[in-house]
Amino acid sequence: MTPALIVKALAEPLKLSGNASCESRQGGDVNRLFNITDGEREFAVKWSAGESFTGVNKHAQFTLQHNLFRQGIAPEPVWLSTDCTLWAERWVTSDAEPANNANSEDSIILLAVALHTIHCTAIDAPPLCLEPRLMRYFESADLESSHPLAESLRNVIDSGDAQQPPAEQAVLCHNDLSLPHIVRTGAGGAKPVIVDWEYAASGNRYFDVASCAAINQLNDEAAMRLYKHYAALSGAAEEKVIFACEQQRRVVNVTAALWQAALETTNRQKVSEPE
Repeated sequence: MTPALIVKALAEPLKLSGNASCESRQGGDVNRLFNITDGEREFAVKWSAGESFTGVNKHAQFTLQHNLFRQGIAPEPVWLSTDCTLWAERWVTSDAEPANNANSEDSIILLAVALHTIHCTAIDAPPLCLEPRLMRYFESADLESSHPLAESLRNVIDSGDAQQPPAEQAVLCHNDLSLPHIVRTGAGGAKPVIVDWEYAASGNRYFDVASCAAINQLNDEAAMRLYKHYAALSGAAEEKVIFACEQQRRVVNVTAALWQAALETTNRQKVSEPE
């Protein structure tokens, strides 16, 4: 998908003028990101090329982000294509210098505050249902039952660590919180807006914290500081938070490995498909 095709596809739904321009921005492994500028209006557009291995219900995520926007924590989503391959939302510009070193104290505090803010947001969200999602990744990866990841998956499921917590313990989780996903707005960047809510769901807060440490590639010492800052913000005992996060780290590692394997298999299948 090229910037010109993005503008063409969104010209009618976004009521773009003839002066609209589009630039390709850095995206992730699944989505490509584009920035549309049309006068004073700016949009972030994500194109996913129709991937389906993640099992994410984008219609539900679109509704969820609308509710999060109303609470001031997320950008406003404005359009989702019928086939769910194109997603448009308002572009949010940072008013502060981006944090580059994830292991720095300032970055750790920023991540902890963002996690705590997300987890304290009272909102209805679909449950993560991690065990079925892990099975979906495994099936999409087309792995043999003798593959090491098969045993890791069985161990995680048998331990019960990937189970959805009881409703009274579940919180809103981002499940993909990296430093670039925190856009600091307002004077001195004091009002953060979180982007990329694609994997957001109601789930285990400690899985979200451990995921954050892994996604940002925190070293062991920095991860421990994240756990402690989060414990202080949440009012929970440090020992409890550290134990729970370390327990979830194994689940996070298996999840990430299966997700990567499913992505690689999906990409190989796309390459081998006839034109």
